[in-house]
Amino acid sequence: HPGTLTSVSQLGSVLERQGKYEEAEAMHQRALEGREKVLGREHPDTLTSVS
Repeated sequence: HPGTLTSVSQLGSVLERQGKYEEAEAMHQRALEGREKVLGREHPDTLTSVS
């Protein structure tokens, strides 16, 4: 679900601010892969995950 993917991405951002970089990267990657699958590669939310 797109809302869940947004939460996963936000969790990645929180982990990054806490200095938990490996965990943050895993969450951002999970969000990106999920968005590509659910929304497609060209969707604005997917493109935000890439940046």
